[in-house]
Amino acid sequence: MKINYDKSELLVSGMDDERANEFAKIFCCKRSDFPIKYLGVPLHFSKLRREDLQPVIDKIVKKIAGWKGRLLSYAGRLIYLSLV
Repeated sequence: MKINYDKSELLVSGMDDERANEFAKIFCCKRSDFPIKYLGVPLHFSKLRREDLQPVIDKIVKKIAGWKGRLLSYAGRLIYLSLV
């Protein structure tokens, strides 16, 4: 397994810019600041708001909508359709 330095970013906290840039140069990667995305989920040092997570929620709902109906019985589908 190898590290892909083109996709890697260096996050530093409490370090001056000059020294952080030196580390980024040593590791051959980009320097980044918060907020960032990790596996599609935004990371931030403070509490995330609903607006920050809404794209992730929309993707999950879209994926679930396709197979949700196939797992329900006929009676369950009728009840689901009456609620929606």
